[in-house]
Amino acid sequence: MENTFTGRHKAVVKETGKGTPYISFELIGGPLTPDIDKASIGMILAKDTDFDSAHRIADLINEKLVGLYITNF
Repeated sequence: MENTFTGRHKAVVKETGKGTPYISFELIGGPLTPDIDKASIGMILAKDTDFDSAHRIADLINEKLVGLYITNF
């Protein structure tokens, strides 16, 4: 059975265990369901991306992104 969930998300910069930046999406509005609550959505950045660049990317995403939807099959 297919379930689709929507919600507002915010892109935030986090640090990997190796000290490199990545972008993670945190739920800031919408239904809290077990499927979304357990989900982790992130973006791996190019190796040469520094934290300043990662923050600029996250800011642009937050400016243009309205929300995410996740479909479970």
